[in-house]
Amino acid sequence: MSGYRRFAIFLIVLGIVLAVASGYRGFGYYLLPTAEKFHHPLHNELKPSGSWGHAFGFIGTFLILLNFLYSLRKRCDFGERLGDLRYWLEFHMFVGFVGPILIIYHSTLKFQGIIATVSFFSMSIVVLSGIIGRYIYGKVPHRLNGTLMTLSELDKLNQELTQKLREQLQDAEALLKQCDRLAAVEDFEQKRGLRLLITVVWHDLLDLKNRLSGHEHFPLEGVDPKVAKELRKLLRRKITLTRRLALYDVLRRLLATWSFVHRKLAWVMFITLTVHVVVTVLLGFRWIF
Repeated sequence: MSGYRRFAIFLIVLGIVLAVASGYRGFGYYLLPTAEKFHHPLHNELKPSGSWGHAFGFIGTFLILLNFLYSLRKRCDFGERLGDLRYWLEFHMFVGFVGPILIIYHSTLKFQGIIATVSFFSMSIVVLSGIIGRYIYGKVPHRLNGTLMTLSELDKLNQELTQKLREQLQDAEALLKQCDRLAAVEDFEQKRGLRLLITVVWHDLLDLKNRLSGHEHFPLEGVDPKVAKELRKLLRRKITLTRRLALYDVLRRLLATWSFVHRKLAWVMFITLTVHVVVTVLLGFRWIF
């Protein structure tokens, strides 16, 4: 397992543990109707202005602001000195998950005032768009350092894989044609926005179906089972790579559109969150400070 994969798994596990541990103490409290929360023994601690509730809001806001470090890493001239972009993306996803969870605990699922309400729902939309963006990002081929591969690099990789299969398979041409047929995609040029995203997801589901039915599509009679398993893996990789080539421009366009929308939503969240914090401080709710 690569260091990057271990890092990603570590952050996923850490995020889940922090989310569960933070809400464990007040789980019963958060589920109560608003009127009954006032009579709960932990109300003074867990309410938005309480010691725990305010702490969740403060720490959650701080983590959300750390999301902007990822944008800074991508745009600064000396960004490569600050580490692999893939690690920064995983950190971006981590704070983008844990921060909003703490804000949810801070709100106790009760929204008072237009500013707090707008701030919460803008944050929720940004988180949702971030999940969608991470999915799209994963569909566009990347180099090991996390930057996008060019079309020529992708085409070269596909040619190398094709040559490798020809060297290892006796009936390579027939199976390669089968790969091309399974990887075939329709013309997406007329699709935009949500329609485009749905179509890409649909083709990914078809790809999953092809992966699960490797024996049906690639019968390798007379080949050692272990060798056949590796060959089918290469053939399925060929399908994915061919599809990525066909969808390269589409996915790049989709990623660019999403990036523009996500940035605008993030700024709306940042502005409303800032207003909410300023108003809270002006009203005298300053946690431990």
